[in-house]
Amino acid sequence: MWELGDTVNDEDRTNHVRNEMAHGHFGNVVQAGIVRDGLHIHQGFRDAPSDLENPVIVSVRRMMAPSGTLYIVTLQARTTRAVILHAARPVVLSRRPRFYKAITPRHFRTELDSEPPRLYTEGPDFPFTISATDVEQFRFKVVGNADEVYWQLELDWSCAEYEGTVVIDDNGKPFEA
Repeated sequence: MWELGDTVNDEDRTNHVRNEMAHGHFGNVVQAGIVRDGLHIHQGFRDAPSDLENPVIVSVRRMMAPSGTLYIVTLQARTTRAVILHAARPVVLSRRPRFYKAITPRHFRTELDSEPPRLYTEGPDFPFTISATDVEQFRFKVVGNADEVYWQLELDWSCAEYEGTVVIDDNGKPFEA
């Protein structure tokens, strides 16, 4: 046996200990010649299958602003893996004419009043990435003047071999505009 600090030539080493792996696929592999005080192998945290099937945690906060309602959506991953956020889109669930309409100058912005409703960004665009420690916060300014609109957001995501869509609403109810 060799001790720490011993001088050993390659010929002695190859004749005494031989480690080899060939063919096939292997998980975690540890090769050790001599272990004196024990060997501890820790596997990293593994995600539960349900965490990968629905990896996005959503919280919504509503604020009133002079220009209308502002929704602050905070997104976090339920999994230890990165979740890629591909796109978000508003979805109108129903609309009805308002019984009272104020006369205002005509300004044109396409968002909830368009078919299909459109989402425009004021800066970087999708895709974004979230993880358990890297959180994104989206602020949605709602524009829709023609009708009373009940709507929600749908957010497409993928994580590992899974993909899906998470519905973002006002705690189980549609948003109102």
